[in-house]
Amino acid sequence: MTGTDPRICVVDGISTGLHLARELRARGFECAHVASGPGYRHVPGTEEGKELYAASFVLEDATDVERLVRDLRAWGPVHVTAGSEPGVELADRLCEELGTAAGNSAATTVWRRDKYAMHERLREVGLPHARQIRTAERDAAAAWLSAHGSYPVVVKPLDSSCSDGVQVCDSLGHALAAFDSLLGRRNLIGRVNDEILVQEYLSGTQYFVNTVSWDGEHYVSDIWRLERRPRPGGAFLFESMTLRPSDGEVETALRTYTVAALDALGFRHGAAHCEVMWTPDGPVLVEANARLMGASIDSATFTRALGHTQTGVLADAYADPAAFRAKLAAGPYILREHLAEASFLFSRTGRLSGFPGRRAIEELPSFHSFVGVPETGTPVTQTVDTLGTPGYAYFLHPDRSVVERDARTVQEWQRADTLFTISEEIAS
Repeated sequence: MTGTDPRICVVDGISTGLHLARELRARGFECAHVASGPGYRHVPGTEEGKELYAASFVLEDATDVERLVRDLRAWGPVHVTAGSEPGVELADRLCEELGTAAGNSAATTVWRRDKYAMHERLREVGLPHARQIRTAERDAAAAWLSAHGSYPVVVKPLDSSCSDGVQVCDSLGHALAAFDSLLGRRNLIGRVNDEILVQEYLSGTQYFVNTVSWDGEHYVSDIWRLERRPRPGGAFLFESMTLRPSDGEVETALRTYTVAALDALGFRHGAAHCEVMWTPDGPVLVEANARLMGASIDSATFTRALGHTQTGVLADAYADPAAFRAKLAAGPYILREHLAEASFLFSRTGRLSGFPGRRAIEELPSFHSFVGVPETGTPVTQTVDTLGTPGYAYFLHPDRSVVERDARTVQEWQRADTLFTISEEIAS
C-alpha cells in the first residue's frame, strides 16, 4: 500500500468478511477493521488480520459512537461495509455519520435486521410474506398460535444469525416450550432476546439468492437450491446446495421476487444473502441478510463455475462502479460448470478419530476438493445448526446430473453415519 490508496472500513470482518478484505486489498484499497464491540477486537490481531488490516478501531461501548466517528473521520475512509451480520447496524450508521456515498439508510436498518419488521415491510408493499407475531408475552404467543391453527410453526429470535435458536414446532406445547427457552437468552450476536418471533412455517424448497447492489441496482450473483433434513425438536440441518442456472423458470421468478424484496427493504448498496422458499404459491422470503453469504465460500471453486464470486463482485462495485454497471447490463450470469457443495455433519460430540469416507468421496467422478474438514484428533461437537459445520466437499463437472448424483451419494453415506468416526470422549 502506498499511503495514497483509497481507504475502506470493514465492520466485524469475521467469516466472509476476511475474504472481502482480501479482495479489496487486491483492488488497491487500504482496509481498516472496525469492531462493533469488544468481542470482535481480536480480528485484526489474528495472523490473517495482521496481513489484511492497516488500522483497527473498536466501539468500546454502544454510547460512544461519536468518538468512533471522530477517529474514523481522521483516518479518512471513502466507504464502510459490513463484514458479517453483527456489523450491519453499525455499518449503516457509520455510512450516514461519515457521509459516505455508498450506504444504506440507518432509518431503515430495522427492515434489514429485524425479521419481524422485514416481513411487515413486505406486507405493506404487497409482496408475499410470512404471517407472524412478535411478543414478549407467552399468553399473546399462545393466542396467536390458537388463532393461526396450523402446524408446524417457526419460533426464533428476531435478529440473530446462523440458524441460532430457530425451532420448527409441531404443536402448541412445543411452540410455547421453544418460546420459553429463547425469551431472555443472549443470542449469537450478543443481544438478549427481549421478544420472540413466531411465524407460519413456509413449506417448499429453499433457495439462497445472493446479490450485490449499487445505487439501488441489483445484480444476482448466484442462486443455490438447498437440500436439508429436519432435526428432531429443532430446525433443519443443511446437507448440500447446488448452484442453479440463472435463467430457468423457477430461477427467473426467484430473481424477480428477490429484487422487488430488496427494493422494499431499502437495499441500496452492498451485499445481500437472501433465503427464499419456493412454496406451492411461488417465492416467499424467509429472510434477507445485508451481508455476504457465509464462510463456506471457496473462491477458486466458485470462480471456475461462475467466473466470479459474490465477494469479488462486491469488491468490484466499490473499486469501479462503472464496471459493476457494465456487468449488470450484460445480463444474468451464465454457468461455466455445474457445482454442488456437500456440508458435513457430525452425528455426536467427541473427538474426531477418523475420516474413513474420504477415499470414497475422492473417487466420485465430480469430486473437486475438501474445505474446512478438521484434522484427526480434533474435539468436535454434534452439528445442530449452521455454526461449526465440520467442513465441505465440492463437486464440479460439466454435467449437472453427475454433480447432483455425487452430492446425493454423499448425503446417503452421511445419513448412514459412515463418513466419520468419533470417539465417545466428550470434547473439552
